[in-house]
Amino acid sequence: MALTLQAQTPAPSAAPAGAGKPIRHLEYSLAVGYVTNGEGHSSGMSAGGEGGAGSGVNSGLGGGGRTGTIDADVVGFTPDGALIIGINEMLQSAPRPEERFTCTVYGDGHVMCPDVHGQLTDAENLLLSMLGRGFIDPNLTATGNHWERKYEGKDVGVVTDYTMVDPADAQVTIERRSTITSRVHSVGDSTEEGTIVYDRTLSVPDSVHDTVTESYRNSTLLSTIDLKLISDSFAKP
Repeated sequence: MALTLQAQTPAPSAAPAGAGKPIRHLEYSLAVGYVTNGEGHSSGMSAGGEGGAGSGVNSGLGGGGRTGTIDADVVGFTPDGALIIGINEMLQSAPRPEERFTCTVYGDGHVMCPDVHGQLTDAENLLLSMLGRGFIDPNLTATGNHWERKYEGKDVGVVTDYTMVDPADAQVTIERRSTITSRVHSVGDSTEEGTIVYDRTLSVPDSVHDTVTESYRNSTLLSTIDLKLISDSFAKP
C-alpha cells in the first residue's frame, strides 16, 4: 500500500466544471482482503502522497476485507492540469455510501486532499493515484516501456517502478512495484506489487490487482485490492 501524507498546502483553485454535473463518471467493482499476523494496518491513511494506503491497526492472527463499488467523478481541473475528483465507496454490507472525498489528482500519482477531515481508504487512494493525466509517463519514447517515480515526505519515502508488458497496444498491461520506507513509528515498511490493465485511449485503468506486504514491528499485514471498471460515461455505448 503505497502510503500517503497529509497535504501541506492547498490545491490550486478548480476551473469551472459546469452546473454541478460531473464531467466524467467512473464506477469500479471493489474487493479488498487482509491477512494479519500480529499487528498491522487495515485500511486508509490521510491523503496527500502517492498510491494506496493503510490506517487503523489490527492485532493477532486473522483476516478480513470488504466488497462493493467505488464511484469516481471528475468534477473539475486545476490551472496546472490536475483533475479534481470526487470519490466514495459503496459497500455491499452497508445501507448507504461511505464518506465522499474531493481530491486533486496528478499524473505522477500524487493525491492532494487538503480539506479532507476523514481518511481515504486504501482502495480509493490506489485508484485515484492512477486517474491523473499523464499516468503513463509522457516522456517515454514510442518503444519505451519503463519509468520510475519517487516521492519523499516527512512520513514515508516511496519508489515506484512501472513496466509496460505490451507498450505498442492501446490497452496495455503495466507491472508495478513499490518500495515504501516508513519514517514514523505507527507505519511499517512495505513492498507493493501490482498489475494494471490500462486503456490508453480513454486514459483509465480497466482493472487493477494490487498486493501489499507491510512489516510492522514483529508482525506483517498482507493486503490485496482488486478493482475492475464496470461503467465509464466516456465509453461508447
